[in-house]
Amino acid sequence: MRQLEGFRAVDASQSNPFATRYTRPGELPFIFDEETEDGLATVEKLLSRLRELGWWAEIVGPHGSGKTTLLTHLLKAVRNTGMAISLFTLRDGQRRLPRGWQAMIQAGSLIAIDGYEQLRYVARWRVKRRCRQEGAGLIVTAHSSMRLPTLYRTHASLEVSRQVIERLLPHGAPRPSDDELVHLLDVFHGNLREVLFALYDRYEPPQQA
Repeated sequence: MRQLEGFRAVDASQSNPFATRYTRPGELPFIFDEETEDGLATVEKLLSRLRELGWWAEIVGPHGSGKTTLLTHLLKAVRNTGMAISLFTLRDGQRRLPRGWQAMIQAGSLIAIDGYEQLRYVARWRVKRRCRQEGAGLIVTAHSSMRLPTLYRTHASLEVSRQVIERLLPHGAPRPSDDELVHLLDVFHGNLREVLFALYDRYEPPQQA
């Protein structure tokens, strides 16, 4: 198992290792298990690929498979290049971008939309047209292809799930078995976020008397 660097260890002695503050996007590393022509995918390789694609791409995958986490870390790498970023996050049922979104699209900037499929077809078309007119990049996350070049497809495999849980649990804490993880992934249709929520109650520290 690869060592995951750059992330603080979870102290589960005082709090639940599956609490939201430990599992929200940006707190957990994104674990790659997809091979590229020159080895395992990395954020740096995806950044290079995104540049080759002219800063137009999509990250595709089912609910809870790490799309937002991957986008979060990728945007950190983009910011390190000095590129301006405008990020829009759309939740279920949000069909519009916030008022004034057009003014945020400027030449040489990158527009990131997490939950792009929430927008109606016409709204997506307007975003693409505006980005092309202004010379801005566009990267989105979606559950299925939105007709942009695919940068990465996320999925919560057993190995990925095991590595995420190993990252969260402290030394000596009981681990769920592979059979149980397979069952939970099946119950929640590959939604790793829901699997972590399901493990929350089991690891809740006992209340002090």
